Amino acid sequence: MNQRAATILILYTEIAQYVSSSLYHFLNRFQHVEIHLVKYPVNAEAPFEFKTTNRLYIYNRKEFDKQSLSAFADKLAPDLIMCSGWIDKDYLAVCKEFVKKIPVILAMDNHWNGSLKQRLLQLTAPFTIHKTFNKAWVPGLPQKQYALKLGFKEKQIKTGYYCGDTNSFSTFYHQFKDKKFKEFPKRFICVARYIPAKGLENLWQAFIDLKKDGTLQGWKLWCLGTGLDFEKRVEHKDIKHWGFIQPNAMGKFIEDTGVFILPSRFEPWAVVVHEFAAAGFPLLISTAVGAGSEFLHEGKNGFSFPPDDIGSLKQTLLKAASLNQLQYNAMAETSVLLSNKINLNSWSETLFDLLNNR
Repeated sequence: MNQRAATILILYTEIAQYVSSSLYHFLNRFQHVEIHLVKYPVNAEAPFEFKTTNRLYIYNRKEFDKQSLSAFADKLAPDLIMCSGWIDKDYLAVCKEFVKKIPVILAMDNHWNGSLKQRLLQLTAPFTIHKTFNKAWVPGLPQKQYALKLGFKEKQIKTGYYCGDTNSFSTFYHQFKDKKFKEFPKRFICVARYIPAKGLENLWQAFIDLKKDGTLQGWKLWCLGTGLDFEKRVEHKDIKHWGFIQPNAMGKFIEDTGVFILPSRFEPWAVVVHEFAAAGFPLLISTAVGAGSEFLHEGKNGFSFPPDDIGSLKQTLLKAASLNQLQYNAMAETSVLLSNKINLNSWSETLFDLLNNR
């Protein structure tokens, strides 16, 4: 590599807090690299606050058209380009310009489902995807299967693309471990946007039904998030809706809740599962949640249930409510152990490896 600072160009759509945590950690690890990030506006349903940092330069996607974006990339002369997905045609044009010169990485979280659309993309990939990207970085095995179907070779694919802010959440685990290992809080916590894909109405119905028949005595449900359906939230004396919470204010909620649940109908990954595993929570997640492939071992640190199956969801809530203190502690420790399969160090090292293996 040249003595000058290496330059990474990231072409992103909707950025989240965990992305910035990964970037900050990378820049702290590798002082001779700078990152230029072009991103879409922050999603109103997840209004994270971002801080600026040395050697991270952030640009608004709206400031560029095709020509100006291409000129910007040419002037920047990056050593690596990473692009989130393939929906932005102007992003793809930049990638095509550089694909024969430097690592150009497709970051994707799609699962292979064998749909007609995916099979058509599979057929055209040699003339489209592989004219645009020469490597793929994916969250885990469900996405790796898709990348292989698209014709990427094993050596062209990296996993661990999505990484929670494991440093912060593991700190919460150690901060509250002694208290929770003596008496874990009888509160479920769900962190999700209030949109149909998350299946929140199923969770509320299952919880209220169990309350009515007296089988969840003493348990409460805390829901964190906002979204288009927030005004449709179900009101109940044992369900608390907190709205959107910034990551730096999560300590109170980690301390006062005991079991994490995510009832999604559709969820390519869900970084929040990784983060709550790092915080030492038993996990209750639907089988639609991609992160379960890495961070849930059935019966060891939680339970899964089919999406949109309220009966199974009720049984899963009852399983969690029946845990004794020793079982809870063991599940918490297993979650922490599994969370270390992907961490900020491994994420940074993967990006550095991609940068250096041209």
